[in-house]
Amino acid sequence: ASQRTVVAETIRKHCNVRQWTLHALNVRSNHVHLVAAADTTPEIVMSQLKAWCSRRLNEAEPSDSPIARGKWWTKHGSTKWINDSGHFQNIFRYVLGQQ
Repeated sequence: ASQRTVVAETIRKHCNVRQWTLHALNVRSNHVHLVAAADTTPEIVMSQLKAWCSRRLNEAEPSDSPIARGKWWTKHGSTKWINDSGHFQNIFRYVLGQQ
């Protein structure tokens, strides 16, 4: 639960700093779903968020923890462009409640 909180707070803060609009966020125990509007590609958004979340998770874990400085994420992830309002509404509902 504490790691999920770190990830959620980090994503919200980084989106704010980058002036990306975070429409929906769902931090699960083993993955994250989000919908954001950004001035860059989905791959860059994902890469930056994973990097910042890793930094904050590493800071939050005690240095003697077996997962400290561990591998937090898979190599890539799923990114999608949302090009119309119907698609946006479907993805928004999925992220917030249908997982």
